[in-house]
Amino acid sequence: TLKAVMHSDVKILDPIWTTANMTSYHAAMVYDTLFGVDDKFEAKPQMVSKWGLSDDRKTYSFELRDGLRYAVNHPDILWPTVLAGVFGMFTSNLSVTLAAYARSVFRSGPGGYGLLRAIVAVGSVAGALVCARRSRTRLRTLIGFGAVLAVIEMLSAAAPGQVTYCVFLLPIGACTLLLLTTANSTVPLAAPAALRG
Repeated sequence: TLKAVMHSDVKILDPIWTTANMTSYHAAMVYDTLFGVDDKFEAKPQMVSKWGLSDDRKTYSFELRDGLRYAVNHPDILWPTVLAGVFGMFTSNLSVTLAAYARSVFRSGPGGYGLLRAIVAVGSVAGALVCARRSRTRLRTLIGFGAVLAVIEMLSAAAPGQVTYCVFLLPIGACTLLLLTTANSTVPLAAPAALRG
């Protein structure tokens, strides 16, 4: 049996009309960074240098800024960013998912939720210790962390009980920390000095 607990659906795609986290996460992944809003609430470009609308008003075109164009064309920058974004969308809500599992799946209440969070924390500390010992980052290693994390998360959804689920939470905590920390250090090291923020 595969168990999945979604805390919400994306019901409104426009982040201006709702404060729902799911809408904000979707907006950040899809279009939030192309344009921003200035102090007068007017749209201003953030990651685009030029944009336009076709004469028939059906097609928008965007020209990415130089740094973003560089990132899209260099795998050592593109893939860590993509992996961090995709996994961030799923694992940044881990506390909500764990609360839903403790309440609805395992029926273990606040004590069960505290146990789940504590086990993730132990896994995260283990991941931090492993990460601190690593002297360099490689794209292949980062993709490996992502693959392992994806497999463990899928397996955890089929866990028959809370004890088995807890066993999966240790490596989920460790791999999440390893993935995000490695991605955060890979990108600036791969970018030329002129493009670093």
